[in-house]
Amino acid sequence: MADDAAIQSRQATRAAAHMGDGVGTAAFLAGLAEAWPCLHRMAGGLLCRARKCGLVDAGWRRAGTCWRTHGPGAWTWPPLRALVRWVDASLPVFAGVFLLGLLFDVIEPFGLDNASKAQSQRITARVLAPFYRSDAQDHIAVVMIDDHTLEARGVGWPPQYAYYDEVVRRILAQRPRAVYLDILMQQRRDYDDSYEDARLGIGEEVVAAGIPVYFGVAAPGGRSLFSQAGGARDVVTSWQGAGADYPLSIYGDYINAQGAALGAPGVAGAGADERSVALALYEAACGGARAGCTEPAAALSAPARAQPMAVQWGSTRPRGPAAVACTRRDEVGNGARMAVSLGLLWDSFNSGRDEQVEDRNRERCAYTFTVFEEQLDEDAMRDALADRVVLVGTHLTGLNDRVLSPVHQQIPGVYLHAMALDNLMTWGERRAHRTEGANLALALLNAVLLSLAAGMVLLAVRGTTNRMVLIAVLSALLGMGVAVFAQLAWRQPPQDWIGLLGLALAVTYYVVNLGQQRPQGQEQDDGQGEQEGARYVGDAGGAGGGNDGMGVDGTVPVESPGDPGHQ
Repeated sequence: MADDAAIQSRQATRAAAHMGDGVGTAAFLAGLAEAWPCLHRMAGGLLCRARKCGLVDAGWRRAGTCWRTHGPGAWTWPPLRALVRWVDASLPVFAGVFLLGLLFDVIEPFGLDNASKAQSQRITARVLAPFYRSDAQDHIAVVMIDDHTLEARGVGWPPQYAYYDEVVRRILAQRPRAVYLDILMQQRRDYDDSYEDARLGIGEEVVAAGIPVYFGVAAPGGRSLFSQAGGARDVVTSWQGAGADYPLSIYGDYINAQGAALGAPGVAGAGADERSVALALYEAACGGARAGCTEPAAALSAPARAQPMAVQWGSTRPRGPAAVACTRRDEVGNGARMAVSLGLLWDSFNSGRDEQVEDRNRERCAYTFTVFEEQLDEDAMRDALADRVVLVGTHLTGLNDRVLSPVHQQIPGVYLHAMALDNLMTWGERRAHRTEGANLALALLNAVLLSLAAGMVLLAVRGTTNRMVLIAVLSALLGMGVAVFAQLAWRQPPQDWIGLLGLALAVTYYVVNLGQQRPQGQEQDDGQGEQEGARYVGDAGGAGGGNDGMGVDGTVPVESPGDPGHQ
């Protein structure tokens, strides 16, 4: 017994020389052994059996003994010793963050992981929106029909079919690249006798202009009232099962039941194919090397067409005539973009205390150049739509065609198609999307960086409160940094950095208090746990031969704004 006490005393003395404030793997295991003695005995028993079975060779035993005895002090070169101490202090945090992160990802308790992931992506999208810029912004436009438009025209909703003929004619007169009407018209109204004239008129205008014109339908094979051979075409505007992503090709499980019921399959070769609105307009706008297109649409690979896109939103107002509201004349500098980005981040930070702050401070002007339909005859609008892809949408009371933008809040659904088209024209093959396996790699990168930050703080800072505050700040910055890196460099949607931040704080707090606990329950400061931690190192090393192995609802109304796909 005396020999055992002497051995433990020598081990405690050596450990106290390098453990400093009780931070590190050895201190964590010692604290864990005291807090969970049954776990300690079980681990020691398993290790003993593994040694007897030859599963742990002499080399690993010697390495474990050396680490328990000397720890980071085994390295004599100061920079290397400091690096090893840093890694040693970070290991318990990394193990806890990574393993608990995997556990939460698998069991998904109460949907917390999905909720924090969605919030992480939304906040990252808000922060990055002011920095999104593209040449495509000058080549996309939205023509909006709202309540004021109908009042100015003296019509109600739905208007007569002749109204659509007039809208298409006035837009085509400005020579756009392509036109899309985000309005579902798949069932005819018998009381409106203007249908035949409107259908013939639209067909003749499309043929004469030689410009692609698309009407939205609910599903592949669907036919709109105005589509015809050589004239207007059909394109799918609604889907399901893609979450917040935007599918480029709509097939299989992406076809919603309501859309399939409304989309009557036409004759062979007729009706809409599997392309979504953004993909069809991208192919029409970027058939070759044209302004605003990073690469021809033909360069988009088949796997990219089959994979949904994570839409990146912008918030900078478009350039346009001074007579048009919500436009700018000058370039926006990086300083102004940074100020807007920080303001959006601050609003998100305060949204827990003030639920309306994001809505009050939302960007009220769309990223896409917008003209109201009744303005098309004005002199200032004479060439406003020239060489642009034009999307016609609605913003009407009583019609629930809305999507959620991270910077605009509720916004007419046509802007989702416009933003997805902008992404394709800007990025092409490099559009943001989810790659299999990338989520695990980014989670591992996040865990490593957060753990290293926690280890550095534990070694350099005293006081639990000071440590927790600094770790929270560093974790938020690192998590946001990895999210930005993932989106800009890897073209991946942001990861769940908010959830990892919470895990890092919880695990670090547990590690700190576990490694500094006194058996008598005495209150102590963070820098006064050397002897107790050293004592537990000796205990951990003696039990069982040591612990070297631990370480949108889908309803598609008839003649209503096209559903952008939120199911």
